[in-house]
Amino acid sequence: MSTATKTLKLPFLGLNRVKAEEFARLQALNTQTANGVLALPKAERRLLTSKAFASVEIGSAWINQTIRNATACTKVKHFQCLPLETNNQNWTLHKVGETYSIAFGLRRGIKKRLPLAVHQASHQIWLD
Repeated sequence: MSTATKTLKLPFLGLNRVKAEEFARLQALNTQTANGVLALPKAERRLLTSKAFASVEIGSAWINQTIRNATACTKVKHFQCLPLETNNQNWTLHKVGETYSIAFGLRRGIKKRLPLAVHQASHQIWLD
């Protein structure tokens, strides 16, 4: 049986200043990590795992996705900004009332829930 994949890009709902600054800091750290991966020879990039970045405080699932994204970019020399991106692992969706939130381990060992802004009714169908 075949499966379909649906990608939803949803903004966070009203992050406070502290969470917004932390997310921006981790995104800059992610960009720096991706540029470090780009600096390596292509043969070495393919052998990288999150273990090689144990000193980076971003969670291993996020680091693995960053390695995949940086390795897939064959013509890029330098990233200005590489957003944090996750795949279908290591996150859970919660609904409280009419508000959706997503929980994931953005930093190693710390799991946080962040509210999402859902603007389209069709997105709510997928989320439900």
